[in-house]
Amino acid sequence: MSALLKSSQVYKGDLKVMPNTSSAEKRMRSSQRKAVANRAVKSEITTIRRRLDDAIAGGNRNDAEKTLSVYFSILDKAAKHGVIEKNNADRRKSRATRKLEVAFAEEAAS
Repeated sequence: MSALLKSSQVYKGDLKVMPNTSSAEKRMRSSQRKAVANRAVKSEITTIRRRLDDAIAGGNRNDAEKTLSVYFSILDKAAKHGVIEKNNADRRKSRATRKLEVAFAEEAAS
C-alpha cells in the first residue's frame, strides 16, 4: 500500500499518467488512499453478506437475525461515509430481509 501511495505515477491500462500540478498530485494521492479504504469496507460488506447467507442456509434464525443486524449496520455506515449510495444500501437491506423471511417462512410452514 505504501508503495502505491508514494508513487506520483499511475498506470491506467498501458498509459502512464502523471499529474501536471501539485494539487493534481495531491488529489491523486488522496484518491488512492480513499480507494484502499473503500475497498476494505466493500470487502467487509461482502464478508458479512456471505456469513448471513451461511446463517440462513444453516437454518438458525437467531444467528441469521443477529448477522442481519450487523449487515444493516455496516451498510448504513458505508452509505453514511459515501462508500456506497444510500439507495444501494437500502436495496441490499431489503433483499437480505426478504431472503431471510422467505427462508424461515418456508421452515415455519412445514
